[in-house]
Amino acid sequence: MKCVILDNKHKQILYNHAYDQYPNESCALLVGHIQNNCYIVNTAYLTQNQDFSTTRFSISADDLIKCYSLANKKQLEVVGIFHSHTQSSSYPSQTDKKFMELNPICWIIFSYTKNDFKAFVLNTNIEEIPIYENEQTSICNETQFDIINMFSYSK
Repeated sequence: MKCVILDNKHKQILYNHAYDQYPNESCALLVGHIQNNCYIVNTAYLTQNQDFSTTRFSISADDLIKCYSLANKKQLEVVGIFHSHTQSSSYPSQTDKKFMELNPICWIIFSYTKNDFKAFVLNTNIEEIPIYENEQTSICNETQFDIINMFSYSK
């Protein structure tokens, strides 16, 4: 069964990022690796929503290039996309579904209205997958989690 491994204290960082960007949707790229069908996240690249919108988001090409370059240097990969929904549940919208087809990785969505995180993958249909904390699972021994704020990253 697929799942996401993401420590609760690091969910808090994504939660804070979502509220820092409110009323617009927030977004981030999640980097780590896939092991035993689990998306193991250990780095979040906090990005600016280029749409400055309450109902959609986009990540700049520069941020995407920086993120993929840094992931490659760490011998990791982009395993997920995080964003928030400011006016709806944490279920993927039709627009999300279209972009999930183009980016077939894990999508984590935070809902302001429900105050919750949910993770999804797209197979034939959208499938919700559980989010586990690092300390509560034996699937991986990952404990390090980096936050890179792309707003101030200059390399």
